[in-house]
Amino acid sequence: QHRVGAARQRAMKILANIRAGKSFEVMAREFSEDSSASLGGSLGFVKQGALSPVIDAVAFSIAKDVPSDVIRSEAGFHILKVTERRGGTVKPYAEVRDLCEKAVRTKKQAASIQDLVERLREKAEIDTFLG
Repeated sequence: QHRVGAARQRAMKILANIRAGKSFEVMAREFSEDSSASLGGSLGFVKQGALSPVIDAVAFSIAKDVPSDVIRSEAGFHILKVTERRGGTVKPYAEVRDLCEKAVRTKKQAASIQDLVERLREKAEIDTFLG
């Protein structure tokens, strides 16, 4: 319990330094205990759902370039900062309508073909010749 409290206090001090103007990257290099330390805390681009649920929820909800509050996960305490986002935009229905219709048609056609093949097999008389 004391160890968890000490770790939380350490994370809070790091966050206070970041909010006071210290570089997130410098603080990560100095204090991070995971493999991202040498990269200034950078995890690169991360797809939503790839991180632990608690970290994922924060990473995809905080404002860009603003450090998160201290987060606790099963791995310890974390401070996140999102520097760039890409992809993940929702396209208007009008733009994807044709693709959606094509996907539905293809699925229905595949099911119809499979049904036809099964009915033909049931009715067919198949002779096998070994030569």
